[in-house]
Amino acid sequence: MGARNRRLQVRYLDVGNRSIKPVRIEAVVAMYRDGDGKLRSVHTGLLGYPHWDVRPASRVSIDVVRGSADDWDGSATFYAMQVLYDGAEPFLMAGVISDLKDGCVNLYLD
Repeated sequence: MGARNRRLQVRYLDVGNRSIKPVRIEAVVAMYRDGDGKLRSVHTGLLGYPHWDVRPASRVSIDVVRGSADDWDGSATFYAMQVLYDGAEPFLMAGVISDLKDGCVNLYLD
């Protein structure tokens, strides 16, 4: 499918760790359109700085659900996340959800 015909999708943000050591997702920023078409943005720093530990060969959903009015269900069209991995400097991983082959940000860090 050509780039002009590709539609930007809203999906839930999942991260898979395909590495031999655990990965920590330290912070996430996401943008998406909600069901009413309104552009929304999320920065987990504004939601108490949660983090996600992803064990090797596992997959986690990235969301912030606490029963508060500002909860985020993990919806994303564009995303950026700070990733920590033992033996590497912290780095930024960013992309477009509709570019993910299996609906998951797969991290191959070895």
